[in-house]
Amino acid sequence: MNTGISTKKIPLRAISAVTVPVAARESVTTPLESAMSETAPPALVPAALSPREQEVLAHLAQGCTYRMIARRMGLSPHTVDTYVRRLRGKTGSVNRIQLAHLAFQLGYGPGY
Repeated sequence: MNTGISTKKIPLRAISAVTVPVAARESVTTPLESAMSETAPPALVPAALSPREQEVLAHLAQGCTYRMIARRMGLSPHTVDTYVRRLRGKTGSVNRIQLAHLAFQLGYGPGY
């Protein structure tokens, strides 16, 4: 049963940093959200991407591995890696997380 009481030793500053904004109904940014906003890739116009790059981006947003993308698109995993490297170059992204973040921003999330 969750009583809402923390048994760990948490500094009061850490608790008040969250409870005060919540009590005032303000938005609270989690460390993950902060990290994502700091590392978010620059905006990109979808037209700058080829249709195959857009398809790979959509699969990445759905959480597919390179092997899964390759199977779905009828390509080799090496070719998928090439598309992902091109996507990183065009978007300035440094990892798959940033590409997935960009994909969601462009509307390529699940159900695309």
